[in-house]
Amino acid sequence: MSRPISRRAFLDLALKGTGLLLAVSISPLRVRLASAQALKTDPARGFSPAAWLRISPDNMVTVMVNKSEMGQGVYTSLPMIVAEELEAEWGRVRFAPAPGRDEF
Repeated sequence: MSRPISRRAFLDLALKGTGLLLAVSISPLRVRLASAQALKTDPARGFSPAAWLRISPDNMVTVMVNKSEMGQGVYTSLPMIVAEELEAEWGRVRFAPAPGRDEF
């Protein structure tokens, strides 16, 4: 026969579950649907796992940057971070300023 769970164990489990729930970020459904629909309608456009990133069929990575370049080097640093994480060649990564739409 199983032993009943103690209050301490229940609170411990509840707090861990709440922390996990708060730590997980879920992107809005409409952005996912827009990306999935764009892939279905235009396969030549490439793979777009999020609104901020596009990988074209020729393996060019485009990073959409929503920050303005005012001397901090954001147009270089954000694509460099993405290139490092994707293990992509730096010559195959470029940036584009993000347009003023809801998904950005």
